[in-house]
Amino acid sequence: LIPVEPGQGVPGLVLSWDVEGGATARASLLPSPGTVPLRGSASFPINPAGETTLALQVSNGASDPIVRSVTITTFDPTPNDGAAAAAQAAQAAAQAAARAAQASQASPNRQSTAPASGPAAQATDAERLSPAEAPPKFD
Repeated sequence: LIPVEPGQGVPGLVLSWDVEGGATARASLLPSPGTVPLRGSASFPINPAGETTLALQVSNGASDPIVRSVTITTFDPTPNDGAAAAAQAAQAAAQAAARAAQASQASPNRQSTAPASGPAAQATDAERLSPAEAPPKFD
C-alpha cells in the first residue's frame, strides 16, 4: 500500500531481481517488458488510482514455470475519511488473497507463498522453500 496525497505525484517504482538458474533459465516480467536478463532492474509507473501488479516468471524449459508477483495499491491517506481509506486497504488485501487462492488452484502441485498484506500479516513458508522456489526479493 502506498499513500498518495491528493494533488501530489505518484512515486516511481524500481523493481530489481536476481534469478539463480542454469544455462536454460529464462526470466520474464509481466505484463511488460517481457523477456529480461536473469539479473537486473527496471522502472515502472504506478497506477495513481488503484492497483499495479507485476509478475516475474522463471522457467527452465523442463518444468512448470515459477511465477512470483507483487501488487502495489495506492490510496488517499487524508484523515478526513480514514474509514474509507481503511475500507479500501481491506478490500485490496481481500482481492490479493483471492488472486493468491486462484493461483494456487491453477497450479495444484505448487504451494502458494504469496505474503499476506495489511496489518494482520502472517508469517509465510518462505523459509521452508528451496532457493529455486523462494519468492523474489524486491528492493
